[in-house]
Amino acid sequence: MKKFQAILLSIILLVVPFNSNSVESASTDFIDLSSNSFGYEQIMLLVNNGIITGYSDNTFRPNNVLQRMHAAVLFQRALKLERTSDQYSFTDVPKTHAYYDAIVACFEHEIFRGSGGKFNPSQDLTREQMATLLVRAFDLADTGEAVTFKDESAISPSHLPNVKIIKQHGIATDESFKPHGKVTRADFAVFLGNAMMAIELPIIENIEFIEGTKEIKVLFNQSMILNNESPHLDLWVDGVETAENHTWDQTGKEVKVSVKEQGLYELTFNGGKLSTPISTRIQVSFSLQTYTIEMTNLRTFQIKFSEPFSITDINMLGEVNGKALISGFENLGKDGIHVGYHPLDDKTFEISKTEGAFTSGEVITINPGAFVTRNGSKPFVALHNSVKVEDLYNPELLRAEAQSNERIIFTFNEPIDKSNYSGEINTKDTVHEDILINGEPFVGLVDFSVFNWGVLQPTVPFEPGTYELTVQNVVDFAGKKAERKTVTFTID
Repeated sequence: MKKFQAILLSIILLVVPFNSNSVESASTDFIDLSSNSFGYEQIMLLVNNGIITGYSDNTFRPNNVLQRMHAAVLFQRALKLERTSDQYSFTDVPKTHAYYDAIVACFEHEIFRGSGGKFNPSQDLTREQMATLLVRAFDLADTGEAVTFKDESAISPSHLPNVKIIKQHGIATDESFKPHGKVTRADFAVFLGNAMMAIELPIIENIEFIEGTKEIKVLFNQSMILNNESPHLDLWVDGVETAENHTWDQTGKEVKVSVKEQGLYELTFNGGKLSTPISTRIQVSFSLQTYTIEMTNLRTFQIKFSEPFSITDINMLGEVNGKALISGFENLGKDGIHVGYHPLDDKTFEISKTEGAFTSGEVITINPGAFVTRNGSKPFVALHNSVKVEDLYNPELLRAEAQSNERIIFTFNEPIDKSNYSGEINTKDTVHEDILINGEPFVGLVDFSVFNWGVLQPTVPFEPGTYELTVQNVVDFAGKKAERKTVTFTID
């Protein structure tokens, strides 16, 4: 008998309506469910894992009753069962029956057995029958724990051991079992969801679209990383395979997928801790023009927009602890905090204090009226319109690029405090002991911008070739020192 085990991870199971006039829906906003509905947590768990869906009218119909033939289809899809022979047959399930393959496959794998040569496909499934099916499918064993039900005397002797087993495993939790009650879609979701959690299969706990950052966030119940490898992601948008950037967090439990367009996103993960694929899907729609603020050092912060932006008035930018952020030569001498700014791309705006740094713990608040969408000039809605000033990282040299043989730009992950630099700043013909070219002190002019880059202007222009640039003993505005690091640049 094939057992359930990790093969459940490969399911892309849809609980079919079993009604020729009904059509499934990918929606997860069911109009007949709320967070207080029975089984809501388990229903959404199965929805998030692509195991169950609703109907085209955005209903879930939790009280619809499952018949035995429908349960056979569910188990066939869940366990990836295939019918291997035609030798098994029931007198009430001809080969022309719509669910013949599913029913026979479940019989072959000893999940369903039938009675007197009949399967009784249209018979409603009872709760005690469901308990036995779960024990067979999941290969659940008696733990030896003593468990009882208030209505234990009503449970059929043939099903009683299995009813007790699913309580031992936390799949059934009520004091009364109602053994002869009919299994509804909500009941099925509770049984299956609890079973999945009981045996600690890797499952998706939550999937959501974060509009402000245009990302789909998928959260698993455990780390998906195995032998330093995370699962591979295959992605489809409205049925068309596509490639999107995605990143796993350090725990291996959360992955964020960049989103560029609206549509039905289908995600399939495979590899890492997943021995077989697990799939899910989510409908993505853009309804708001949003922005959020990020700050990782004491001098600069970034405003990230959901779509291309335009500036209405930079002097409406915002404030820090009640003092206005102002910019421009025309405002020199005015009371406020003077900043410089530049776009990193059409959706990211970087602002830097021009003198010194912000103070750790200060709160920067942005005025949403300072920006509008480039198309349509609609104002943005702030997902987070303030950020607390803090320094999160040590400074690090990232790269160097030659603009010419007389000007080299070298970039850090954050601004460098030039007031603590060991050499002279913005002075020609200076020997710099902490900036080396091919191991020798650089001779020329060095300066650091208000942003995260500096400039080298050699006294003697560089000859064509590849050079090593080493930087050491520079610090950020929090006083953190960068480790000595070497990067290369090429002069053509």
